[in-house]
Order: sequence, then C-alpha cells, then structure tokens
Amino acid sequence: MKPFELDAAAIQRVDRAATGGYLDERAVSAMRCVLALSAPLVMLIDGAPPTRLTVLAFGSLLGYCAYCVFLFIAALRGKAFIASRAQPWVDILAYAWLAALSSGTNSIFFYFFFFPVVVASFSRGLREGVAATLASVLLFALIGFATSPEILQSDLQEALARPLYLLLLGCMLAYWGGHEKALRRRIRMLEEVGTVANPRLGVEHAMTQNLRRLLAIFHADACVVVCAKPGSADYLMYRVAASPENAAVAPRVLTAQSAQALLELPPAVSVVWNPGRPQHDG
Repeated sequence: MKPFELDAAAIQRVDRAATGGYLDERAVSAMRCVLALSAPLVMLIDGAPPTRLTVLAFGSLLGYCAYCVFLFIAALRGKAFIASRAQPWVDILAYAWLAALSSGTNSIFFYFFFFPVVVASFSRGLREGVAATLASVLLFALIGFATSPEILQSDLQEALARPLYLLLLGCMLAYWGGHEKALRRRIRMLEEVGTVANPRLGVEHAMTQNLRRLLAIFHADACVVVCAKPGSADYLMYRVAASPENAAVAPRVLTAQSAQALLELPPAVSVVWNPGRPQHDG
C-alpha cells in the first residue's frame, strides 16, 4: 500500500470519529423510538387529543412509530437505509406534520423538536444545529399559525412564546454541540499524531502524514512546518497542500536567514504565555 493511501485512511478515521462517532446510532434510534412511542400515552394523559382529522393524525403517528422502529432494527443490524445526516430533518418534517394535525402552536409535539436539534448539533456541529433550529422554528410557527389563525387575534404573546423558546434553546444547543464537536476533532487529531510512525517509511512520511491530518482537521488550504535539520545549521521546510495535484512535496532546505523569516511573528503580533493562565494573542 502506498504511503498516501495510508494517510488518506488515517484522515478518514479522524473525520468519522469526529463527526459520527460521538453519537451512537443505536442509542439515537432507541431514543427516537421511546420518544415516538410515548406520544400516544402523553396525548391520553394530556386529555387533549387531536381536534382536526383525528384518524389521519393517529394514523400518521403510528406510521412515524413504525418508521422509528424500522430505523432502530436497521441500526442494530449495522445498516443505514437513511443517511444519518438526513434523519434529523425527517424528524423535523414529521413533527411539523403532526403539529399541523393536532393543536397547532399548543401541540405537544413542540417538545419533540428539541430531539432533532440535539442530534444535528452534536453529530454535525454548529451550522447544522442552527439550520435545524431555524427550520424547526419556521415550520412550527407557520404551520401552527396556519392551522390556528384565531390565536393570532386572541393571544399573540402566548403564540409567539413557544417559537422564541425553541429558537433560543436551539441556538444554545447548537453552540454547545459545535463546541463539543470541535474538541473531539482536536482530541482525535492528538491521538493520531501521538501514534508511533512506521520507522520503515522514515521521518519524512511521518511528518507528511501529520500535516495531512492537520489539513483535514482545520480544512486548511496548505500546511507548512519548519524545523531544524539534524547535524546542520540549516532548516527543513515541509509543505502539504490540499489540492490533489500538489498534495505533498519533498522537504526543502532553508538557510538560517530564510527560516527566520518564517519563524518570526509579524511586527504587529505578540504572544504572552503564563503556565498558570490561558494563552493570549495581542
């Protein structure tokens, strides 16, 4: 196997562990089943069954329960008939449909929207979480107001309260999930970098492999490292680019003067470090 193929496989392991490894598909599917199967019980305890198209509402709910059970069985068997990234969006559409068939903005399915927001945030990061939040808020508000137009005239404040709560809490969950995802990517990168390199491939291969990992983690266009050349006053510069045609080049030898230009900070930037305090750039 070629060294570049080894590097690509390592990068894919880092990306999979950072995006989808934190949330177990089986656990997510199980929680989705519990949430769906508890809906009929909650509706009975609440004492406010759907007032519009009752048969269609309960039929849709049973269909969604069957869908959740199907996903759970597929996850137990290690299969994914629907992409994990698409599953929260299917949940959002299903909850919006069920809310439209129930009590509009007063529907109990309002609380269900937090589940796809959490899954999207902690599996895909901040952008996906914010997008899921905005979609949930817009669908819940539009469908709720369309199915219950009288609430806009009788109690507008109460009608707007739930969408605003969903927006604020959803954004908080998205930020939290994005932060956790970034930390997982960095921890996974440190684990990969800390692994012992194959001595038969040499130092150059190990350095190039770690630079490619940095490119994958930070989605950078290029990565450059300058280090001292053993047994010499010169330096070595390793550079890896994101473009396939110029992914990696052989290390270049730099003189001390050339390396100093790359190692020095710009005139307008300074770094202050204290072992007992976080780092600050100014």
